[in-house]
Amino acid sequence: MKVVSLCCANCGAPLSIKHKVRYVTCNFCDSRLEVHREKDTTYSTIVEAINERTKRLEQSVERLQLSNQLDRLDREWMMRQDEFMVTDKHGHKHRASTTGGAISLALGIAGCGFGFIALLGGMAPCLCFALPFSIALIANGIQLSTKADRYQQALAAYKRRRSDLLARIRVLEQSRPQ
Repeated sequence: MKVVSLCCANCGAPLSIKHKVRYVTCNFCDSRLEVHREKDTTYSTIVEAINERTKRLEQSVERLQLSNQLDRLDREWMMRQDEFMVTDKHGHKHRASTTGGAISLALGIAGCGFGFIALLGGMAPCLCFALPFSIALIANGIQLSTKADRYQQALAAYKRRRSDLLARIRVLEQSRPQ
């Protein structure tokens, strides 16, 4: 069998290894070495150093993936916020609120009450006028409250996911080898 001579990558001691051997332990410093063969050259590298570089590279890739997930989460949230917006009579958009929903609901119920009082007072045309607007206000109040509630739930889920990603990034950065 063909024997190859090379030096230990750690201490420089001479090594004699069989041609097909891929890993060897230095008899002088006990370093684990990987044997590399290229066209006219055979050399060794310390396995622990390779493992350390590989670990750092894996952590860098994982951090990059987490950062990309965080960026994607933020972009998706920015786009998703539009579904929780309402447009006022001037065309301005703003987020639906439970307060606005409650006010609309209260005005709708009050309108129904006034319409029925007008009916009892002999003013039936007032009921025909007040009832459709009151129903519209009640429906609007329910819609606003529902939309505001969905927004709060979506915001809480977004913040939880973002916090989890940031915590994972912090843990990864603290465990990074120097």
